[in-house]
Amino acid sequence: MKLASNSCCLALVACAIFAGVNASETSRNRPLFPVAAKHKIPDAERTFDEIRKLILENYYTDEISEGDLYWAAIQGMLEHISPPEDPDRATLWSPEQYERVFNSLRGVRISAGIKSNFNQVDGSLTVTEVYPGSPADGLVQPLDRILRIDGEKLLGKSVTEIDALLNGNPGKTIVLTVVRDIEMMKIPLVFKSFKAENVVAEMLPGGTGYLIIRKVSSGITDEVREVIGPWTDAGLEKLIIDLRGNSGGVFGEALKLAELFLQAKTPVLHTLERGDRVQTFVSGNERPAAFELALLVDGKTASSSEIFAAALQANGKARLVGTATFGKATVEKTFTLENEYRVKFIVGAMYQPGGKTWHDSGLKPDVTIDEDAARLARIARLPAADRLRNDRQLNAAWQLLQ
Repeated sequence: MKLASNSCCLALVACAIFAGVNASETSRNRPLFPVAAKHKIPDAERTFDEIRKLILENYYTDEISEGDLYWAAIQGMLEHISPPEDPDRATLWSPEQYERVFNSLRGVRISAGIKSNFNQVDGSLTVTEVYPGSPADGLVQPLDRILRIDGEKLLGKSVTEIDALLNGNPGKTIVLTVVRDIEMMKIPLVFKSFKAENVVAEMLPGGTGYLIIRKVSSGITDEVREVIGPWTDAGLEKLIIDLRGNSGGVFGEALKLAELFLQAKTPVLHTLERGDRVQTFVSGNERPAAFELALLVDGKTASSSEIFAAALQANGKARLVGTATFGKATVEKTFTLENEYRVKFIVGAMYQPGGKTWHDSGLKPDVTIDEDAARLARIARLPAADRLRNDRQLNAAWQLLQ
């Protein structure tokens, strides 16, 4: 991946993104979502310290400490600078929490090994996928409803709290209270380290390759290259890449993944950072894979997977089939603090080649087809040919390439 860095090129990119915008209208004045405080407090720092001291001296219980208040203040700051629809985007991680995040980005997990949808109304998790080789493999099934974890009700808990219950260290044991059909059961799971299968390759009728990318983890580009290399050598011309449910992953890996399919000097992504610093990433691939492409996307296709889809769609390299993507067009950076905690927050906004952002609205499919998530979960383990008949989005992408 080559980064255009000369001032002339950057100026041209800026013009493409902000056509018609006055030079005085900077990125700081045009955030993707509101970040300015609605109420201005005179002498804010002194007021903060005054309130902190009053709480410590007068609050009705001494169970609250100065550290608790600083923790709450940090969480409040991070939530304030996060999008309203995703208040946990800016995050503070302990060293232990960050290790799990880092392992996940490498494709290594230590968890229960399930993917699920959380119903905040009744406090239940509906299993959508069980990772092969995970503690849940063979014990938990798609469409199982998890009502409790270690006897704890999930109603009222945040997604972050639930995620913490389903992750941990090797040897940790949890007990899931599960409803399957009309039967209720308790399923114990012992956490272990397992390699997530983030790339699945299959062949569909009509000489069409089918590639499922579950997460944009570190090294995923090399895995994809190993799969499509023999297909290219064999003269395969049609490829469906399934990004449904792919929540993203490594920023740089998404750029390299797009580069596999884009000719050298083709723009992949523009980013706008503090001080109106614009960067454009261009492909350096002199021999890109020459497939006719269709990408499957849905409302959970997010972040790095959207970078990949946006680059291919904007350059006319692939057509998108499914429903609008999640709409995360921000760049986050992780900083290491003196106490070894990590803090992550937004440092830039992303734009497609051509200057459009997909923030909030998501990427719009070229062919829009709704599909029921529960139905997809039921057919997930069927052979590829059977799924092709039952999965309307997959079938539409296949028909598009014929």
